[in-house]
Amino acid sequence: MLMMVAFVAINCSPGRVLEVVKNTIGKPGVVEAYAIAGEFDAIAKVQGPDVQAISRIIADGIQTLDGVVRTSTWLVIT
Repeated sequence: MLMMVAFVAINCSPGRVLEVVKNTIGKPGVVEAYAIAGEFDAIAKVQGPDVQAISRIIADGIQTLDGVVRTSTWLVIT
């Protein structure tokens, strides 16, 4: 089955980046997560069968984590 991929940039509360990354890894649909430097504090790669699944992964699995302030999502187009 073809899977959709998206990258989710995450802004975190001060001092919470490593905690957010740790809690993002292992969530259903999250393939990878890293702390980064720049405009955003962390980035996660997510996979799902369709846009609705990607949306649920982000809304239920990432945005609800303590320490997440906001997210920005980029869908991969292949």
